[in-house]
Amino acid sequence: MIPFSNGSEYRAWRSWNCDVCKKDYDGSKLHNLLCPTEEAVAYAYVANGEISDKAYKFIGLDKGLHCPHREGK
Repeated sequence: MIPFSNGSEYRAWRSWNCDVCKKDYDGSKLHNLLCPTEEAVAYAYVANGEISDKAYKFIGLDKGLHCPHREGK
């Protein structure tokens, strides 16, 4: 499954979710690079754009554009 039709949609989703998440998986306060949600989407972005149906549901795209694992700052 391809969750985004282009890079702009990916960047918008990331800014709505990862950029405002208070989780700090890698300790840098810059990115949540070890977050399984971001990792699945980022890998798809640099690969062929596809993610598994399981990942699609895990990141909540089947229910809207907000990550269910996001914790607001």
